[in-house]
Amino acid sequence: MLPRNVPDKGGTAMTNQRFTQTISSALRSRRWRRAGGGTLRSGAVIAVAAALMLPSLAAPAYAAEGDAAPVAVEAASAAPEAAAPEAAPPEPAPVPEPAVPEPAPAPQPVAPEPVAEPVPEPAPAPESAPEPAAEPAPAAAAEPAPDAAPAADPAAAEDPAAAAAEPAAEASAAARTATTETDKGKDPKVTLCHATASTKNPWVQITIAPDGSANGHAGAGHQSGRDIIPPFSYTVGKQVKQFPGQNWNATGQAIHANGCEQPPQVDPAPTVSLTTGECVADATYPPVSATFGNLVAGQPYRYSVNGGTAVNFTAGSATETKALGAAPGTSVTVQIWGTGTRAASGKVSGAATVQKCVTPLPDVTLCHATSSQTNPWNQITVSPAGALSGHAGASHQSGRDIIPPFEYRQGGATQQFPGQNWDEAGQAIHENGCEEPPPVIDPAPTVALTVGECVADAQLPETTATFSELVAGQSYSYRVNGGTAVTFTAGSGTETRALDVAAAGTITVDVWGTGTRAAPGTVTRSIEVQQCEEPPADVTLCHATSSDTNPWNELALPPAGVLSGHVGSDHQGGRDIIPPFTYQAGGATLQFAGQNWDEAGQAIFENGCEEPPPVIDPTPTVSVTVGDCPVMGGFAPLTVTLGDLVVGQPYRVELAGIAVAQSSPITFTADAPSRTIEVEPSEAGTLSVTVQGTGDHAGESAETTVETSLCPAPEVPELTLSVDQCLAYGAPLPSELTATLEGLLDGVDYTVTIGTSGGGTPYSTRTVHGGESSTEAIQLDIAGAGTYTVTVGVGKGSLTREVTVTPCPRGAYDLSLVKTASAGEAGVAEVGDTIRYTLAVTNAGPDAAQDPVVTDSLPAELTPVPGSESTSAGWSVAFAGNTVTASYSGAFTGEATISFDATVTAAPPSGEVTNTACVAASGPALPQPSVDRVATPAGSPDEGAAAGLESQLVAILAGDVADEGDGGDTAAGNDCGEATTVVRAVAVAGSAVCVNDTPWFTYDITPSGIGDTADLPIVMIWWTVEAYANRDPSIPAGDIAAILADGASQVDPIAYPAGWTSGQQLTGQMLWPGASVDAAGNPTGWPGWTLTSDGTWVLDPAAPHYDLRAEAVVEIRINPTASETTVYPPATPDCAAQPPLTPEPPVTPEPPTTPGAVVPGVAPGPVPAAVAPAASPTAAAPTQLAATGSQGNALGGIGLGLLLLGSLAWGVARHRRETVR
Repeated sequence: MLPRNVPDKGGTAMTNQRFTQTISSALRSRRWRRAGGGTLRSGAVIAVAAALMLPSLAAPAYAAEGDAAPVAVEAASAAPEAAAPEAAPPEPAPVPEPAVPEPAPAPQPVAPEPVAEPVPEPAPAPESAPEPAAEPAPAAAAEPAPDAAPAADPAAAEDPAAAAAEPAAEASAAARTATTETDKGKDPKVTLCHATASTKNPWVQITIAPDGSANGHAGAGHQSGRDIIPPFSYTVGKQVKQFPGQNWNATGQAIHANGCEQPPQVDPAPTVSLTTGECVADATYPPVSATFGNLVAGQPYRYSVNGGTAVNFTAGSATETKALGAAPGTSVTVQIWGTGTRAASGKVSGAATVQKCVTPLPDVTLCHATSSQTNPWNQITVSPAGALSGHAGASHQSGRDIIPPFEYRQGGATQQFPGQNWDEAGQAIHENGCEEPPPVIDPAPTVALTVGECVADAQLPETTATFSELVAGQSYSYRVNGGTAVTFTAGSGTETRALDVAAAGTITVDVWGTGTRAAPGTVTRSIEVQQCEEPPADVTLCHATSSDTNPWNELALPPAGVLSGHVGSDHQGGRDIIPPFTYQAGGATLQFAGQNWDEAGQAIFENGCEEPPPVIDPTPTVSVTVGDCPVMGGFAPLTVTLGDLVVGQPYRVELAGIAVAQSSPITFTADAPSRTIEVEPSEAGTLSVTVQGTGDHAGESAETTVETSLCPAPEVPELTLSVDQCLAYGAPLPSELTATLEGLLDGVDYTVTIGTSGGGTPYSTRTVHGGESSTEAIQLDIAGAGTYTVTVGVGKGSLTREVTVTPCPRGAYDLSLVKTASAGEAGVAEVGDTIRYTLAVTNAGPDAAQDPVVTDSLPAELTPVPGSESTSAGWSVAFAGNTVTASYSGAFTGEATISFDATVTAAPPSGEVTNTACVAASGPALPQPSVDRVATPAGSPDEGAAAGLESQLVAILAGDVADEGDGGDTAAGNDCGEATTVVRAVAVAGSAVCVNDTPWFTYDITPSGIGDTADLPIVMIWWTVEAYANRDPSIPAGDIAAILADGASQVDPIAYPAGWTSGQQLTGQMLWPGASVDAAGNPTGWPGWTLTSDGTWVLDPAAPHYDLRAEAVVEIRINPTASETTVYPPATPDCAAQPPLTPEPPVTPEPPTTPGAVVPGVAPGPVPAAVAPAASPTAAAPTQLAATGSQGNALGGIGLGLLLLGSLAWGVARHRRETVR
């Protein structure tokens, strides 16, 4: 706020000319031109002008009264904005423009703000004032200018005099000034409402000069300030000033517009303003809302959009806002009008132009280059325009900003910026938060487990694993609950996999990277998976509405929806009708007791949520059930069942058609929804039963009929005889038999007698009383073998049965076992192979064997394989160590097969493995019950067949069968079976030795399970450790070319000596690959050494078999194979195992006499076909193995030769040491 007196440079008050210059200069300044719009600039100028002119225009009268003087504005041509019709509060000082211009937001409608000054300044009046008699326009009365300060309402002000004090003071000062400085008669006259003391005509319309209005009517001096004076302008000197009006509010304006008479009560015309909202996703146009003002609470209104269907509403307050939804096009017009009896006439329209939605372009995150050495870039996020204007190009930090590609708009089109410094290095810095990235190590992956929702028919919910922090293109592995690892290549930074969960419980997932850049370690996450439960059933309720014709609608919702949206008084005053139901909360099952669930509510609910029709009792139901006949004949009792009765209502039952013991009609009052009446008929015929309600709202009657007939006398029950005989072979005769009676009647007595066949009078008589059960079994005594006759009788009927009792024979059976084996090719197995054993068990009879058991104890070279077994039906197999047991529970007849696998774990010394199994039973099985033991009624259809079976059994029991001796297994000699399998194996032992400065390999080989040696050659294969680990051991020993192609360094054949037998040991030695000797046994070559032109030996990695000097694997292969890992023999004082280190005169080695060098002193054996070494064409030929066997003279010669060779080697070594020294 400026002070009242603004001094100029000379110290005097600012003059009108200086004020005009100040305003003109402000308007021409750049800051004011950027002020953001005409209205804002004009409002700011007016506010500044008012503040500057207050001290120069204040009169002593205003200062004395402490009020602000009315403000006048000079119409300066330099400030055209000052003539704007609206005033606004002073704007704050303009903010300097930012370095990076941002796109301005879309303009939004802004409601007029209240003016900050005590008395807002209205717009200047026009040069020519209207005639005094002219009436104001109706629109001006209905909607005053928003920036005009309302005067006190004559009808509502508590103190009219006080309310008018301020405008009265202003008017008085203006009048005094006008009297002395105004050229009288030039200002237009003022038409005002002059207040009177009359209650009938409280105002009179008069037209007077402006000074008269101010002197005689403005202020509280006349009629307590009740005069209604419109705003007017007047001239003081050469300045035009403005009187703001008195009581010039909406009520005063209405009285003034109505000729100073109270107008009829008419609601003000409503107003409408439209507001455009923000664009939403997938919308063509933004949403539009309409704000309706000047409404009268409780009055009805109607509005339409673009001439569409009108929408009615009742105003709840003076202002209401309605959402119109997305704009239908670029132009939206809304019309509103009142529809009540007091509504103003006409429609008020509001329009808005709507721009189509344009999706805003995303901001750009870039690396902003700095001059810092430690932080050369900072990460910032700016708009596309800011990135282009302030960061792209070489003007900032020599173009070091790292900017990714992005889209921007130019000239209404979307353009593509290709990026700056967006090479691999720049992208790495950008992705590292604008910092130099560390060495590339992929981040450790993360895993989040999610348990999905249960679906229909699923036992478990779907469980998914979301792997994050992945690097696209890198490989990862995961496993679930320690199971098999699953490997995948990441396609993006996050991947989701569905997990195969077999059971509820804890699910644990491990994930780790498997690429070369993978972070070390494993990430583990766990989650609990619960069994799926049945989802809660929906609740059907009666949803209350505001309709009079349909006060309820039937809905079905989940329990949670019912509790949250329908329980309580928040919805339709709590009128929803809800039945009781259960729901889950906090893991517990709770019970909701219901709402409005009284008798009336239940009636509405059961009627489909509609008011039930008037109550009429339902038509009762009637049915008749015929009871059981009396045991001794007569008529069966009848039960009449009545249903759908209304408790408390009277009924009548009529019985007609036949004679009954009960009297008819029968009347009663229902005490339950159903009732039964017992009726005893006394004659055959049709009984008619009718039931009828006799109350005030009884329904229709119901009728039914039933036929009655005379019951027959009781029938003779069925009789079955059985005897437990021959329960074990050689068992004694039974002492009683069982008579079973079927079809007994409750309350009837039956007579049972027993005697011997042809024996005359029965020797025992029993009475059986019929009870609740229709079947009863009784025991009757018998004595010894023979035929017994049993008779049952009732009334005049009877039934007789017979059964024969005979002795029981002994039992016998013949179990046998045959065992076979299958393995490998032609039935030959190797260590590690599986032998399939098959055991065929047979019972040749004549009787069954009880609980047979097969026992197979495997030799030590075999191990059974649990889970490999297969059996015939009824047999089970168990494994315990090296023993396999197969058992059968019960009586065994016929044949059975048991098979299982055994693994060869060791080679038998003999080259064969024999396995024996035996079968044994606990004894003969008990005879099985059969139809021949049950007596068959004479004359029945099965009588002949039963007689034949009984004759066979009698023949067996009488001993008409072959003699079974003492019973049991009649041929124990065939209870065991064995199978022998050839097992081929090879055992090898060897070591590297140095003899005469030459490397050799000595060996002991023991092949077993060898039949024809011509089909199974032996070879010694030399490998590097790595080649041995990757070899194919299935290549036959005779395919030397394939073995060399498999990576072998050298293959040396070994011949079988004459007369060799399987299991006999083979002993010998072989030159190391790359070593050679002459005919005298002197070394001429070493592996990995090369003789240069000057006669010097050098260790040469390119020389043949250099790779066998550190460590070699020697494999003996017959198929099967055995191996020995060995190292190059180290040098000793007596044996160097390498060439001499000092040059010696070159000696031309004599060529070997055979393709393979022969061990000195050992007679060579048969020479196999020569095999070229694998390493190079220049390698020495393989050395032939020495022959083995019993040759005494040859061995003596070998011993003598070795002794001489050792002495010579010792002397040479000593000479060399002395020479070196």
